[in-house]
Amino acid sequence: MNACSFKAMAYVLPLILFTMGCSPKSDAPSGSSAVGQIVSPKAVATATQRAPQRAIARHPDQTKLTVPKATLDESPFAATNDPQGPVVLIDAPDEGSARPWIQGQLVNAARAKQSVMVYVGAVWCEPCERFKKAAQAGELNQRLPGLRLLVFDADKHGQALHQAGYRWRLVPLFVRPTAQGGPSHLQEAGVPSQSAGVANIVPRLRRLLRAK
Repeated sequence: MNACSFKAMAYVLPLILFTMGCSPKSDAPSGSSAVGQIVSPKAVATATQRAPQRAIARHPDQTKLTVPKATLDESPFAATNDPQGPVVLIDAPDEGSARPWIQGQLVNAARAKQSVMVYVGAVWCEPCERFKKAAQAGELNQRLPGLRLLVFDADKHGQALHQAGYRWRLVPLFVRPTAQGGPSHLQEAGVPSQSAGVANIVPRLRRLLRAK
């Protein structure tokens, strides 16, 4: 074969290989794209499947609901071991912080030798209203002697009580406060049914007042 034939083959052979779907060997480094490289549809699909998926960042608040727990002080306030006198109901003020007001009531209770209970009710709660009326009528004086009830309304005083650390899901709520005016671990809440009344609540309060 003469020199002309070699030159002709040098031009014709790459054209034949290109037409058959192959590509000449490239000096480009691995991973880089070469001019004229033919990629099959299957290879494109495989590369797409292997491509990293974009991660979706979520704020923790969007995936997890955190319910703040009430901060409970260590021990309940105990003014006296022998409370005396009738049940006294003291309505909480419509405005202001709950803790300072409760602390002031604890001082007054200690002077009067009374036990103290924070009571949270609501006008739409029938057992709450029955209990409150019985206390106002003096029907609980013998079974709950010397009890000072600090009366809060769940709707009216809800924000002030929450700021003071009080939490509830059911009313009526009864809590032995601490000397700092916050809630202790001694609590009773709710009634078995709307028809439940004083007979259900009073024994629970007596146990609550004896607990330490």
